[in-house]
Amino acid sequence: MNIFLRQEIDRFQRVLNAVRRTLIDLKLAIDGTIVMNEELRDALDRMYDAKIPSVWLKLSWESSTLGAWFTDLYARNEQYRAWLKLDKDTRPIAFWMTGFFNPQGFLTAMRQVNISFDFIYFNHLFSRKSQELIKVGHLIMLF
Repeated sequence: MNIFLRQEIDRFQRVLNAVRRTLIDLKLAIDGTIVMNEELRDALDRMYDAKIPSVWLKLSWESSTLGAWFTDLYARNEQYRAWLKLDKDTRPIAFWMTGFFNPQGFLTAMRQVNISFDFIYFNHLFSRKSQELIKVGHLIMLF
């Protein structure tokens, strides 16, 4: 599972670097410090239209609007940070499956650490009962 987490964080870091680089270059181009090239013009136009810049889409995930994309970016960051705060051999008891770049790799990693799929429930809503089961540790929630 640690290898899977490392690969996810590496991919996420590439996205963050692209976002940072684009935003810094846009600020410099607007200030007149650097020349606004076609890539920056495209990014500015797409952000103005609340769309994800093409440069970011090449490295990341689809989303309906730029705001939804940043919401997902923040949620993915929180998922990785929460996982990293745990002890080395500890895993979270709930995972946001669509928050991974490679959900199939996650399932493969789960099988390799001998997790019994009999106790894994796929759910997209939290009910009061499922929250209680998670607190007790009887349920691994994948949503």
